[in-house]
Amino acid sequence: MLVVLVLGLASMWTDVLWYSQLGFTEVFRTRLLTEALLFVVAGLLTAGAVFASMLLAFRSRPVYAPVALDQASLERYRETIEPLRKLVVIALPTALGLFAGSAASQRWPRAL
Repeated sequence: MLVVLVLGLASMWTDVLWYSQLGFTEVFRTRLLTEALLFVVAGLLTAGAVFASMLLAFRSRPVYAPVALDQASLERYRETIEPLRKLVVIALPTALGLFAGSAASQRWPRAL
């Protein structure tokens, strides 16, 4: 993790020095701002859509009262999984939002 961070910072510092040497620091700032804006917008839109879909699916799920032995075991299974639901509802949209934001930020030339 630390190696990836150091490599990323070294690459960014090299770009800063190169753009500054050429006198194009404003171009570099515009590129970084565009990448960040695309990352945030795409990430939030994707995470919001996934979260809303999961919330809608959870609220519209059928709720069955256990009337048979098979359904009683299913109810025990649901009770066991219930604490993990909150973690999944937060982690999945966040992860997909990060992936979508990363993909969108790479499209900065097209956006500009």
